[in-house]
Amino acid sequence: MNTRHCPNILALIIITASLCACGDDTQGYTNNPNDNQNNAVNNATNNADNNDDNNDDNDGPNNDINNDNNDDNNDLNNSPNNNDDNNDNNSPNNDSGNNGPGDDPDMARAQEAFDAVAEGLDEARFDTPEAMEAWAGFSAPNLMLASLTPRLEWETLKTLWTEMGNDGLPDCPQTEGLDENGNEASPLGLVGGCTDFTGAQWSGSWLPVTGAFGSIRYVYDDFGVRRPVDGCLDAISDYRLNGVLDIVPGPSGATFEPTITYQQEGADPQEDCLPSRFTLAFSGQFSSQDQQEEIERDGMTQQTNTSVYNSQALVAMRDDEHEGIAMVSTQNEHTNSDICQSEALEGSTTFTTDTQEAIITYDGRIDCDPASTVTWTLDGMDQGTLEGVGCAIGQRTAPKPWLPIIFALVALVLVRRRTPKNA
Repeated sequence: MNTRHCPNILALIIITASLCACGDDTQGYTNNPNDNQNNAVNNATNNADNNDDNNDDNDGPNNDINNDNNDDNNDLNNSPNNNDDNNDNNSPNNDSGNNGPGDDPDMARAQEAFDAVAEGLDEARFDTPEAMEAWAGFSAPNLMLASLTPRLEWETLKTLWTEMGNDGLPDCPQTEGLDENGNEASPLGLVGGCTDFTGAQWSGSWLPVTGAFGSIRYVYDDFGVRRPVDGCLDAISDYRLNGVLDIVPGPSGATFEPTITYQQEGADPQEDCLPSRFTLAFSGQFSSQDQQEEIERDGMTQQTNTSVYNSQALVAMRDDEHEGIAMVSTQNEHTNSDICQSEALEGSTTFTTDTQEAIITYDGRIDCDPASTVTWTLDGMDQGTLEGVGCAIGQRTAPKPWLPIIFALVALVLVRRRTPKNA
């Protein structure tokens, strides 16, 4: 399977790619290939907004996030692992009304899991293109969607169930917050401990808790899905998520505040099915805002939606080839598949340690390249281009341990599409 061109079918189940759709392999499956992916973000944001509407105080505690082309991200600097004397009180996730991890057992567990990954790691190095490719997949839209992995898994499973001609909802995983028609009456929750109709085994839980000022907290308690790796005989992919995600409403959109640890074991279908292990921890703040702009298509002026992302997060990563810890900051990354399907339109992501600074710059608005190229610098010196960065799914910049999950879902979708309804 050639995934370098990121067919639309992947966009349905993408875990770590930016909000883009590439290719046209969607016939007979869905009218909008981004539905599941966009719904994951929109539903989560709308749930927070709805909570805020029911709260007399509409000024969320994190409204100093500004999506209007921030020149800097100073408001995002309070990462849980910043080494200052007031660390416990400066975590961005503590703004939802908690005084510190000691008063917040969920955050305390999330911080403990983060520290376990970061312990012993040296600062990341960006000396080679290969090293930069390993880090390029951790920009704001990728990590935001990684935070929503449980919802993306559910949206994909629910779509497959419906496409097979079934009524109602799958009986695994167990769900919370849905009415008799399957619509969200309150924020969605998922509980595993069962095997779904595809044979995948769900474990742990992903459950919402309503917070202060209309915010919502999702708690990940060993949430994961275990399934075969497509194309790798007898290989199993098994991942686990732990941590918290606070979604805080604001006047210009919701702010996502994750402290999440992701651990995965499996096999890499792009590397002769060799065993692979991967651990990622990230903690910080992310924001997204949609804006309308006009484009010319077929001689007509059309309105189209552009998503703008900003973030700052401390990221700790270990895989089979690379490891390290770095601050990763995305500044005004614009994505719009109507304008460029293969890469982000503009903006940048900066990767910072005590000794190095690497910057990736997106240019899809003026140079939309099917190879998803970006330019990058290291400590101010031009380093040329990298490929496969714009639509990271299934490409070199997608964190390789996520690929078994992606390939498994792709294979599942393709098989179900070929299965007659009610078969």
